[in-house]
Amino acid sequence: MSNKKLDLADGTLRQRRNLLLVTMILIFMEHGNVSFGSDVKIFGASASIGNPDFILQFLFLVQAYFLWRFYQYFNADGAYSELRNQYRQSLTNKLDSSTLQQIFKELPDGQRSLSGSYSYDGLESHDSNYFQVEVEMPKAGGNFENEKLSLKIPKGPIERQRIPALIGFSFRGRILTDFFLPYLLVGYSTVVYLV
Repeated sequence: MSNKKLDLADGTLRQRRNLLLVTMILIFMEHGNVSFGSDVKIFGASASIGNPDFILQFLFLVQAYFLWRFYQYFNADGAYSELRNQYRQSLTNKLDSSTLQQIFKELPDGQRSLSGSYSYDGLESHDSNYFQVEVEMPKAGGNFENEKLSLKIPKGPIERQRIPALIGFSFRGRILTDFFLPYLLVGYSTVVYLV
């Protein structure tokens, strides 16, 4: 994975920093049982707050604003496109590998080789549980001719590879911390506040 291509632009970094700062304040306030009274001292001056609950509501409004700005910058950033492309490539490799494994499991006994290439994208849906694929394999006897065979392979083992592909990709390098942690923390702070 190219780390240089996944570097966030300065504007995106600034929006992420602002979002994380407000989110951490909200989480600290909730878990630290921080509350505001009606009198607050700001730079030595005394101020009276008529509605202390508004402070928390205001912080959530600010968080929503920074979340929206981070989302806009993140989607416009070249790192997002690169991240998406790398994930698609990783998923394709995982699904293709699983497809080949399932094809080999369904080959007739003694058959250990195929002609041609086979990928997940080349599979046709047979029904809700199986894919249909036509394979070419060398004929017995070594006469350099191929025979075609239509196979039904189960969808489940192949489709279940999406989950480990997503988890494995998310924990590579700094993907989780740089790209997904801000969203996870915002979700956490919102759930904690609502519960």
